[in-house]
Amino acid sequence: MMLPVYSTLSVCFLACHIAREAILPTDIYRWAMEGKLPYMAAFTEVDKLLGSSVKHCPLSARQLFRPVRVIGTWQLEAAAGSIAQRIGLQLPSVNFYAIAQRYLNELSLPIERILPHACRIYEWALPAELWLSSNPLRVPTRVCVMAILIVALRVQYNINGQGIWEEICETGRNADGSDPDANLPPSKRPEGGTSEEFGTRELLCTLASAYDKIDVAHVSCSHWTKYLLVVQN
Repeated sequence: MMLPVYSTLSVCFLACHIAREAILPTDIYRWAMEGKLPYMAAFTEVDKLLGSSVKHCPLSARQLFRPVRVIGTWQLEAAAGSIAQRIGLQLPSVNFYAIAQRYLNELSLPIERILPHACRIYEWALPAELWLSSNPLRVPTRVCVMAILIVALRVQYNINGQGIWEEICETGRNADGSDPDANLPPSKRPEGGTSEEFGTRELLCTLASAYDKIDVAHVSCSHWTKYLLVVQN
């Protein structure tokens, strides 16, 4: 069977997955679009390697290997799972520790407090969604990693859907430099608001700041940051 051109990107992701690297399909997609992976213009390098066309193969590399688009991240991951299934690879789950640590780093959250609890949730649940699948309709593995982080954050910071985030924002706008937690009811006052500990208020403000700073094109993180901000409701 003829391999589609886009399978090269899926093979790249599959190699990173087997090597246990914290590389996501969103990275492969972005690198291909930015030209850091020689995909869209790879025919120029192929031309150099093959030289001029011969009479037995009059077609140029531009005709033989010139993708017209980069496949989406969901299809890229599903294609990697399909390739592994076809050649009989026994794949491990994604490297949860490395990917979760990467997310926490990108969001500027305290790794030493959150990551151990997230790893315990991962070891207890071991969800099937952390293994690559050939089903293009299944939720991507990176979403499952972020879902576990969200559970860990909600437990650690007592985010129970009581509208704390909205009240912090509202009181912060009306405080005029005063303590934005002072006007909150005791039952809704964020943990660590008057201590040096990284508390609920600091967590939510850090997430808001991270979402504002991260380029929206970097969907591997910014999309999930936005989800973190609204998940408590």
